[in-house]
Amino acid sequence: MLKSLSLVTVGATVMALGAIAQAEAASIVQPQSASTDMGENFPLVHSIDQSGLSVGYTTGVTDFDTYLSGNPTHTSARGTDWVSLDPTGSVTFDFGNVLNLEGMALWNFSANPPFGVSDFELLASSTGNAGSFMSLGSFNANTQSQPSSAQVFNFNPTAAQFIQMDILSNHGASRTAIGEVAFKTVDVTPEPEPVPEPAMIFGLLTTLGLGALSAKKTSKNAEGK
Repeated sequence: MLKSLSLVTVGATVMALGAIAQAEAASIVQPQSASTDMGENFPLVHSIDQSGLSVGYTTGVTDFDTYLSGNPTHTSARGTDWVSLDPTGSVTFDFGNVLNLEGMALWNFSANPPFGVSDFELLASSTGNAGSFMSLGSFNANTQSQPSSAQVFNFNPTAAQFIQMDILSNHGASRTAIGEVAFKTVDVTPEPEPVPEPAMIFGLLTTLGLGALSAKKTSKNAEGK
């Protein structure tokens, strides 16, 4: 009985000293503002204000994956999209402070007319200064029928305040349009506990073993009397 109890104690203690898994909370966030060099036939703010979404969300609170699993759609009704003056160029989204980002959801414009984004590159910066933007990758978006569903574009986790979207092509129109964009931010808490050194574990096992042996000897001596 004493030996069994010692093994259980050792196992529980070693597990307690092991590394604690990181808990990830992935929320959906909308930029605080946006700017573009492509002009605005319809205001760019429509691409980040949740107008036209079938279901809204609370920025920084609503879980990204849970929200998108409900397939929220975006209508292309007049006044709910951004429509540019030029077909290509850049859109820069500003979150107001540095966030840990790892993905973007895009509700593209409907197929008719073919204003929707096609090829684009995402870049990130923590300062917004010229020359500070680093590429997150090149992507391609599909055109969709109305109402459109979100397309998700993942990239390596990046600390950034600004995300720049370089629109390289659309689906054939003279202007480009976006229904809505939102981003995935990941906060990792708590920090992982340090994994115990082998020497620490060995010392703990030795101490517990000696304690169990001593208790066993004491028990035998008591029985002998």
